[in-house]
This record gives sequence, C-alpha cells and structure tokens, in this order.
Amino acid sequence: MGKWIAAIAAAGIIALAILMWVQLHEPTVAPNPTVAAAPPPPQAPTPGQLADLGAKIQEEERRPDGKVSPNSDEFFYKFSEAHTKRLTSLAATCYTGGLDRVGWNEFLRLTLHDKIVNGEVTFTDVKIAPDSTIKNPKLIDCFIKQVQNAHWHDDSLPNLDDEDELVLRPERGMKKYLPEDRDYEGAGPDFTNHKYE
Repeated sequence: MGKWIAAIAAAGIIALAILMWVQLHEPTVAPNPTVAAAPPPPQAPTPGQLADLGAKIQEEERRPDGKVSPNSDEFFYKFSEAHTKRLTSLAATCYTGGLDRVGWNEFLRLTLHDKIVNGEVTFTDVKIAPDSTIKNPKLIDCFIKQVQNAHWHDDSLPNLDDEDELVLRPERGMKKYLPEDRDYEGAGPDFTNHKYE
C-alpha cells in the first residue's frame, strides 16, 4: 500500500512540475492598453513675449496711484534691501574699533518701525532686542541715534508703517562700511605680469 501512495505522490509532483513548466513557457497575451498621447513639449518664449511679460509684471507691481506695490520685487530692492545697507552704513560711523572693538560674533539687534509717509522714509520706536551681545553703552547709543535720525525721500514708495528689525555686526557685516575700508585708495598686489604654470 505504501508503494502505491509513493507512486501517486511522485506522479502528482511530476504533473505539478509539468503544469508549472507549461505556464512559464506559455505566451502571454497582454491587454492592449490605450496609450495617451504625450503633451507636446513647451515652446520657449520669444524675446518679444518675454518683453511683454516683463511689462505686464511691472504694470501689475505698480498701484493705481503710481507707487510700487509692497509685495513686489521693486519694493524689495528700493526699500527692504536698501534700508538695511543705508542704516548699516550710517551706524558704521559709530564704530571706530580700538578700545571700543567688539568680538567677532558680537551683534546688536534693534527692533524698529519702518515709516513711509508721502515718500518720506523714517524709522521710529528703535529698541534693543534682549538677545543682543554688544554691551558697550556708548556704542549702542550711537547706533540707535544713527538709525533714529536716518531718513530719505522716494516718491515711488507707498505709505507704510511696519515692524522691522536690524542686526548690526561691527566685526562682520559692517566691515565694508567702516572708514578704513570705505576710504581705502591703495592698490593691492600687481599680478598682471605673473606667469601662471
């Protein structure tokens, strides 16, 4: 009886192996999916189209009163970026180094209000932020006075009253505004006749 069971089991295994071999070598018929047509590649704009787009953006950035929009790139360059440079340059007149020199990483963070009224730019409510690391009272007072007294006029700027901050780093970000760098007239090394190998 055991021989019959072994023979039936062996026949079953052989049948299963044949079935698997047939299925593996049977050609499969894949369904024919409909392929969506790829969209055409985008065309590069012509110089005329770019000029029209630039004019449209400038037109949208201008308000009906002719002032630049506070959300525009033009406002960023004319005010946001410009006032940081102007205020840092004015504050640099206070920093003479010497005995008043501060550490490389020391800074003064000022909170302030930007005010623009009829094109007149001023700064009010100038205060020292608690995380400031410069502790020299004379230097701090001078920095604050320079920021408070700063003003200029630009008719293209809209009226604005906004909170802001200014970080002054005398030994880092302020270096290019210091008198020794600003008034430098010498020449560096002359490499014009040097032959590089």
